[in-house]
Amino acid sequence: MRAAQAADLGLACIHPYPPRTLKEAFIRWVRPPALPTTVATVLAAGRTAAITSASRTMLKFLGWPIAATTVAWPALHAAGQQVLAILSCAVLLMLVSLVVHELGHVVVLRVIAPRAPALFTARAGRFRLIRGALPTHQDLAVTLAGPAAPFIVPAVLFAVASGTTVHVWTALAIAVAHASLLLRPDGDGAMLRAVLSRPRPHRPT
Repeated sequence: MRAAQAADLGLACIHPYPPRTLKEAFIRWVRPPALPTTVATVLAAGRTAAITSASRTMLKFLGWPIAATTVAWPALHAAGQQVLAILSCAVLLMLVSLVVHELGHVVVLRVIAPRAPALFTARAGRFRLIRGALPTHQDLAVTLAGPAAPFIVPAVLFAVASGTTVHVWTALAIAVAHASLLLRPDGDGAMLRAVLSRPRPHRPT
């Protein structure tokens, strides 16, 4: 069953058994199994189910680096390696912000259209929500929700830290970078321009 599931996900290799020696466990730790080349998940109806299905898809790609940086950050800080700890934290914040970005699209879509058909796809760490067209104002909301969502991360850090720290400023810079994606000719930027370029419906006078 596991081999069949792995084949469906496009895995180049799998480990169907637990490591037998410490050396084998270490090799798997530094060289995890190949990532799926392309994964497409039918987005479940309802907010909670949609968040769960999209998160599972993203964690197939990002679960390993998120776990590694979560462990490395406090370990490096405790070891007195402050520069490396800050870098590790920055990587973790980038990964978390990416997840929050995509969940922003998913949540707003499911608030607006709880049962609208949609696919959540992943390829080489890039994620995309494929859906049908909505009314212009709703399409704008779904499109803008992704780049806006990462601002939640510095807001939460600010509340937890009770002030501005290097981590808050780092998360804020990452959030601004996500917002700037709306200026790009692809991805959210392309979607935004497509929505704004729609002809407006004629209103009888």
